[in-house]
Formats: sequence, C-alpha cells, structure tokens
Amino acid sequence: MEWLAKSHSPNPFETRGHSDSSAGSCSGSFNDHDTIGDSAAIMGMLFDCMGAIDSGCFGTVYKAKHKLDGQLYAIKCVQLPEDYNYDDLGEIRSLITARSPYVVRYYNSWLTGHRLYIQMELCSGSLRTVLNNRCDIFRRWANSQLKPMKTIEYFITCNIYRELLECVQHLHQLKPALNHRDLKPENILIARKPRNGRFVVLGDFGLSSTLDKHVDYDSFSRNRDCVDVMALGRIGHEMFEFADDRAHSHKAQTPHDVIVKIKMTKLKSQITMMISPNIKDRPECRQVLARYGDWAVERNVVRR
Repeated sequence: MEWLAKSHSPNPFETRGHSDSSAGSCSGSFNDHDTIGDSAAIMGMLFDCMGAIDSGCFGTVYKAKHKLDGQLYAIKCVQLPEDYNYDDLGEIRSLITARSPYVVRYYNSWLTGHRLYIQMELCSGSLRTVLNNRCDIFRRWANSQLKPMKTIEYFITCNIYRELLECVQHLHQLKPALNHRDLKPENILIARKPRNGRFVVLGDFGLSSTLDKHVDYDSFSRNRDCVDVMALGRIGHEMFEFADDRAHSHKAQTPHDVIVKIKMTKLKSQITMMISPNIKDRPECRQVLARYGDWAVERNVVRR
C-alpha cells in the first residue's frame, strides 16, 4: 500500500535565491527582519527531499530523508499569512496536546519567515488508499459486478473502524477536549509500524480546536464532539458501503454471510444515529465502542 506519488514539482529544499514567489514549493527566503538565513538552504542542510506526498489549501507534505539519522519523515510546509500570530500555530499545539499512539507522531517544528515546517512520522498510506484498493485486494469484482463483503474483509474493516473510533475518543476525553473538525479518509493515516498493536492514527490537525477551559464539561459532553461524530458516521457509511446497493443486494449463501449481514444491520443502525441531523441523537464514540460486540465479528468466526 503505497501512499506516495512521484512528484514533478521542484525540490522544495533547494536554495532558490531570495525570492518567495515559487508557487507550490517550500523554497523561499526570510523577509527583511530574518536573521538566520534562507529557509530553503536550512532545509537542504538537514533533509534530502524525495518528492511531494500530498498538498492542499493548508500546505504541502513532502517525504524527506534526514541527513544525520538517515530516517524518513513527512515534512509539512505551511505558508503563513503576512500578519500571522500564535493562533496560526494551532496545529502544532494540537499535535503536542494529543501526543499518543492515536495521533501521527510529532517530532519537531520551526518557523522560517512566513513558512512553518512540521516534522512528523512518515505513514505508509491513508484510509483513502485502503478504500480505493480493497475491492481489488479482496477480489470482489466478478463480471463487472460488485460482490458483497466477505467475513474476513468485514472483520478487518471493523477493526479499522474500531481503531478510528478510539482515536477520536482519545481527543474528546482530553481536558480540554480536542475536536479534530476535519475527519475524512485522507486525514486518517496508516502507520508503517504498529504502536501497541495499532495501525490507525489521525493526521492533519490544521482545523482542530479545543474547548474553552471555563466550559462545563459535564453539561457540554453531548454536544462537544457532534461534528467529529457526524464525520465518523459518514466515513463508516463509506467504509461499509451502505450507500451501494450492489454490495448488499445479494442473498446470504453461507452461515458466515448470514452473520455478516446481521452484524452489518446493527452497525448501520449505529451509523444512522451518528449522522442524524439532530445532535442529541448522535452517540459519543465511547457509546459506539461499547456496542462493538454487537456489530463486529470476532476472530474465531473468521477462522471457522
């Protein structure tokens, strides 16, 4: 599962003089008040850029090899506004606050002029990669027809969804609670090496926010995570293909198929509540996790 695409963009760590106008790259320079030196030159001394991983409105992420320790990292380069302030560095604070096996590992960050660099662990892919490739991996296409999800795939998908729920639950139980606010398959990453038996971690905290320290957590607990819960419901809806009639129109042919169909019906009920327009109807992550045994299949069922 390869996350990285070959990039034809310029090497962002090359020195390009004292111009900050190179679109789409991390090259550039300090303004008149900078005293350290050219940002691209600094990056070039520390890392070898190996291409762009991803880019969006919040910056570009590069795969880079550190010249001293020889390890691979993901370096996120964010162009800050001219009048940036402490609030524009919220992603770093969120990564530090949420530091755990549930979140992409944060190593370092630095400012050069109006560019923010964030050094993080390099992941092998994203949930989007998994979703795009799984039908081919599990050989579910037959004569251009999509076959239903079998027990082994449902088991794996349930485990991924459980880990995702645990990741978000970790954010919501922090004090103050942290809301991700940008949950989508592209921001759910797959670690290259498991941590405590886990592979799923959360990335891209550019839109995250914390609750004010004066908030009454007990009275606010039902509403604090409503945005993230709805996003999780939509992700689950895609993961388990509830919008695709082709994946659920087949009759169960084996006892395993019957089990999956029953479990999936119970899960659909949970996900329907998670995406409810009424905030009060949406369960918290811990409540969905508490019913894991109702909607997931156990390993012993897969082995039968």
